[in-house]
Amino acid sequence: MSGTTTVPQYSHIVVVVEENHNYDEIIGNTVQAPFINSLAAGGALLANYTAITHPSQPNYFALYAGSTFGTTDDDAHSEPDPTLATILQAAGRSFIGYLEHPGTDFNHDPWVSFPEGRTVETGFGPATSYPTFGSLFPSGDYSSLPSVSFVIPSNFNDMHNGTIQTADSWLQTNLAAYAQWAVANNSLLVVTWDENDDESGRPVEHSNQIAAILYGAGVVPGTYTAAYNHYNMLSTILGAFGLTGPNNAATAAPIQVFAGQTISGTTTGPVVLSAANNPLVIASGGAISASGAGRDAIDGPAGTPWAIKNNGSVGSANAAGIVLQTGGAVSNASGASIAGGTTGIAIYGSAGSIINAGQITGGASNGILLAGSVTTFVYGVAAGTSNSVTNAAGGVISGHSNGVYIKSAGQVSNSGSIGAALSAGIDLGGGGSVTNNASAT
Repeated sequence: MSGTTTVPQYSHIVVVVEENHNYDEIIGNTVQAPFINSLAAGGALLANYTAITHPSQPNYFALYAGSTFGTTDDDAHSEPDPTLATILQAAGRSFIGYLEHPGTDFNHDPWVSFPEGRTVETGFGPATSYPTFGSLFPSGDYSSLPSVSFVIPSNFNDMHNGTIQTADSWLQTNLAAYAQWAVANNSLLVVTWDENDDESGRPVEHSNQIAAILYGAGVVPGTYTAAYNHYNMLSTILGAFGLTGPNNAATAAPIQVFAGQTISGTTTGPVVLSAANNPLVIASGGAISASGAGRDAIDGPAGTPWAIKNNGSVGSANAAGIVLQTGGAVSNASGASIAGGTTGIAIYGSAGSIINAGQITGGASNGILLAGSVTTFVYGVAAGTSNSVTNAAGGVISGHSNGVYIKSAGQVSNSGSIGAALSAGIDLGGGGSVTNNASAT
C-alpha cells in the first residue's frame, strides 16, 4: 500500500513542559526519574529532539506560536496572533493553559504575551487551593478536557528550582492516570522540556538537546532518532485536528511516531488493514478501487476496531466498499464517496460509527449496514457509544434494500438525504432513535 503515516485525529492532547535539563540527565536516570523513564519505555522517545534557543521564553513562544519573534530574554513582550489557542478556537476547538499556583513565572506562560492573554489560562488544582480560578484540571474522567492543554508545573515541580526526583513524583501523582486513560480514549500525553541546561563540551549536533516523549493512543513505542524540535511538535499538535501551524510550524514536518497510513494516490483493492495503518486516511486525491467477485475495496480484519477517514473515493464494483469485522469509525468528507456493488459500508462484531458529509452508496444491498452490538469502546469513538450514523447537510446515503440498516440498537441523525429503492430509508432492528433535521429527507 502506498502512502505516508499521519497524525491520529485525537480527542485530547495534554502537553507538560518541564525546565532546563539535558536529555542525558533524564533519559536512563531511573533512580531520580523512574516515572518519566517508564513513559519513555512505553511510548515514543525522541532521541534527537532540540529546543530552539536560550533562554526559556523564546522556546515557549516557539512551542505555542511557531516563532521566537526575535526574543532573546525572559522579559515582558507583546507578540501577534495566530497561536495554538487562536487557531484551535477559530476551528471550533479549545485550548486551556493549566498553571500550578503559586510559583510559576510569567515567562513560562506564553499566552500572556499574545492578545488572548490570560483568557485561556486557569489553575491546575486542587480546587480548594485556587478558589478564584475557573474549571481546573479534571481528575478521573478526563473527557471534559479541552482539545489541547498545556500543563505548567510550579518552579519547584518542573525541575527549575526543585529536583528531578520531585518533578518526576509530581508528574506521576498528577498525570499518570491521564496517561493510561489517554491510551484507551484516543488521546495523547506529551512531556518535553523548554531548553537544556549545559552546552559546555556538547557536540554541535546535540546542541540544546532535550527529552521529548509522546505517550497514548496510536503511538508506536520505540526510540526515534529523526531530528525534531518545538516547531515540529506544534505542527504535530495542530495536525491532529487537521490544522496548519503558525509561522515556522507551518512548514515543519509532523513527528512520525504514530500508527497510521495516508493514501494519496490510486491503489487497487482490497486494502487489508493492519495495525501499522490504523487509522487509515484517504487524501482528497486518493482513490481505492476493487473489481472482481468478493473483492471489497477495504477490509478490516477481526480483532481491532478500525478508524478510517475518507477525503477521496473508495469503491468496489462487485462487493462492499468497506468491511470492518470488529467495529470501528468511518468518516466520509464532503465531496468524498464510498460505494459498493453490494454494500457501501458494513461493520460487524462491535459498534460502528459513521459520519458522512459526502456520498455513500450500496448497489445491490444496504448503503450502510451496522451489524455489531453495543461496545464500551471503539477506536476513535467515545466510550459507551453505540452504533450511530450522522449524515450531515449535503450528505447522501442510498441503498437498494435499505439506506441505513442497524441490526441492534442505534441512533441516526440526518441533515441530508437517506433513501433506498426497495425497502426502508432507515431500519433499526433493535430500536433506537432517528432525528430528521429541518430540510432533511
